[in-house]
Amino acid sequence: MLMNLKYIIEITLKSLPAVPTKRIRRYLTFENFSILAGSVFLIAGMVFINKQIGIFHIASAKDSGTFLSESKPLEIKPVRIEGKPATIEVVSVGINLPIVDGYYDYTRASWTLTLDKAQFGVMTALANNQSGNTYIYGHNRKGVFMSLPGVKVGDIAKVTTENNKVFTYRFREAVTTTPSDASLLAYDGSPILSLQTCTGFHYKDRTLFIFDFEKVES
Repeated sequence: MLMNLKYIIEITLKSLPAVPTKRIRRYLTFENFSILAGSVFLIAGMVFINKQIGIFHIASAKDSGTFLSESKPLEIKPVRIEGKPATIEVVSVGINLPIVDGYYDYTRASWTLTLDKAQFGVMTALANNQSGNTYIYGHNRKGVFMSLPGVKVGDIAKVTTENNKVFTYRFREAVTTTPSDASLLAYDGSPILSLQTCTGFHYKDRTLFIFDFEKVES
């Protein structure tokens, strides 16, 4: 390749006019011409590469802009805080009770009961700040849940757990159903508290008092 390049240089020099050729021959040796040509190729290559990099940056910026404009903010869920209910308090109707475990008997379609405490349905959700129904029930008798039907929309209920978390709920509505209705066990929406007691003629019905979760404190 170098021999071909030297041949081209010699032919080019011979074709130049006589006067300039002497000066050119003095300085434009094969070695000097090679350095000059190499410099030109190097500069041209750098210009080409810079242009390609510029195009790449523009394309990247466009792609990035498209991605950012189409992306949606991530939904960040709060850290799950939960605990097993230990006490229930509804100040507006004078309820402040300890809570023990309660169980549903499918064969009898009834819940276990005590005469002086509230019961937590152990197959329902622990008190928490994310989802599910925390179900607490009690007898419709003085000192238990007899005063519960007097609760009004907006009243507050507080559940303190065994790990010393205090969950605050706000009363929304009351729903009356039958003793065999176990649909509350399948609930999986936003966190709620359901307080239940017997109501109706001969206490044959069950009324659920639904409270929406508001906050949890330590």
